[in-house]
Amino acid sequence: MSDKSRLVQRGRFPQHTFPLALPMSYVDAEGKNYSVSATTSSISSSKILFRHEGLLPVPKICTIKIGWPAKLDGSVNLKFCAHVNMEPSVDGFTVAHIRRWWMTTAGGNN
Repeated sequence: MSDKSRLVQRGRFPQHTFPLALPMSYVDAEGKNYSVSATTSSISSSKILFRHEGLLPVPKICTIKIGWPAKLDGSVNLKFCAHVNMEPSVDGFTVAHIRRWWMTTAGGNN
C-alpha cells in the first residue's frame, strides 16, 4: 500500500487527486520564507496534500503560495495562496488544512 493510500485509508485525506509538480513556498508566523520543491498529490476545499524532498520545517500555522498552472487572460501567472495549519510529515507527505484561500497574480505580495 502506498504512503498516500495509507493517509486516505485513515480518513485524513479524500481520494481526489491533483498530481502536479508545482512551485511552492510558505511563510511561517514569524515571517520566515521557505521555498520547497513539492508535488501536490491532492487538493480539496479544505486540505492540500503534498510530497516534498528532504526535511521540511513545519510550522503550525503559515501561508502557502503555489504557482498555479493556469494564466489570467492567457498571459498573467497566478498563485493559489492559503492560510493553513500544517501537520508534521507522515511517510514523506504533509497535510495542510486550509483556513482561508485566495488567488493572486504571481507578482502580487498577498
